[in-house]
Amino acid sequence: MKIKICGLRDIQNIKDVDSEATDYLGFIFYEKSPRYIGTSFQMPKTSKLKVGVFVNETAENILKFRKQYDLDCIQLQGNETVELCKELKENGCKIIKAFGVSASFSFQKCTDYELYTDLFLFDTATANYGGSGQLFSWELLENYQGNLPFLLSGGLGLEQMDELKKFTHSKLYGYDFNSALEIAPAYKDIQKVRKLIQLLRNEEISTQ
Repeated sequence: MKIKICGLRDIQNIKDVDSEATDYLGFIFYEKSPRYIGTSFQMPKTSKLKVGVFVNETAENILKFRKQYDLDCIQLQGNETVELCKELKENGCKIIKAFGVSASFSFQKCTDYELYTDLFLFDTATANYGGSGQLFSWELLENYQGNLPFLLSGGLGLEQMDELKKFTHSKLYGYDFNSALEIAPAYKDIQKVRKLIQLLRNEEISTQ
């Protein structure tokens, strides 16, 4: 399973997380987020894939930031259209399209995005487009019958390890962690990150 640690900003903290057995590092380009990287952020060299997280941003700005920060993936966390995904895809972007899941969410909506998306991300539905630290009922994912793999997100942390190990889905690709691992917004507790990764990676080894 892939592991994404999102909402990073502090340079040393980024380097510390990068040194662990993660797969993706997430950087938030949404100004209203408490984890917004800001306008003077300098991206350090990393060994992991860099994901830029955008909310209802223009294609022009996304492509500009992609080039400026050498982003490997673009995560669209808002109400982005299929047309925007298509435009970004045609410009060589790898796309992660996020959806806020609640009891009223229809997974049929995902179907329209499949052609121009590489990966889905299912998060807790909130008015602030993620980062709430709240869980949603994973039983709802039984209704997802799409073709694309997905990352599971929404308040995941050490407290959910037992449940995560039990949760299965044929399209589950990995997990996205953010606020539950923090000391403060955009600053991850490296001890929690390390313990979480050890638990997940050891589980993978024991089941092989």
